[in-house]
Amino acid sequence: MSLNTFVPRFFIFMALSLSVFTIYFYFFIPDMGKLESFLYKINHSPNFIPSEKIPEHVKKSFVVAEDNFFYTHRGVDYSSLSRAAKILFKTGQKRQGGSTITMQLARNTYLTNKKTYTRKFNEILIARKIENTFSKDDILTLYLNEVYLGHNVHGIKQAAQFYFGKNVYDLNVSEAAILAGIPPAPAHVTPILNPEKIMQKRNEILIRLLALKIITPSSYCISFNMPLELRASH
Repeated sequence: MSLNTFVPRFFIFMALSLSVFTIYFYFFIPDMGKLESFLYKINHSPNFIPSEKIPEHVKKSFVVAEDNFFYTHRGVDYSSLSRAAKILFKTGQKRQGGSTITMQLARNTYLTNKKTYTRKFNEILIARKIENTFSKDDILTLYLNEVYLGHNVHGIKQAAQFYFGKNVYDLNVSEAAILAGIPPAPAHVTPILNPEKIMQKRNEILIRLLALKIITPSSYCISFNMPLELRASH
């Protein structure tokens, strides 16, 4: 095939691919009505925690644990996706990885937990749509109210009560970091199932919070030395 033939065919292919992508994005990716309804519930129902009632150290604990670049990316962290793709290429295993908070929200709200190649693609598209529809604060609030935290517990309000017998706004830095360590493996690593591992993850999160100057050295020392104290019924 000559260069004069290849170039126009290449551009035709790219134009068709872009057209298919655009049609798929606008007609097959769901609208944000489901999340808009959920956000309305957050603002009007006592069963959900609105943003202003979630302490900053709780929000930031989940951000540093799950998505370091949450406030700068547009729903997708391509560097993390690249690392996950390299692991897939080397091992052939579709491990969880590379998903931002926005992508997790997209998956938990619209998709299934079955790990497929198309699911990750849909996560990316829906995450971009979410980012174009909601503010970062709204996205984080939605995520914190629906994230699975083990033992059939969804959202930080239930988790704070279930694990510590507290309201969300009473959680200290150590407890916030403990909860933030659960989402990667809620079926195996919780304060009840694996207290040693969850405390290790807590300490890693505390170090990140200190490095980013989200907490003070004094707060870090106090939190690091706090023992794991669960609700008495556990």
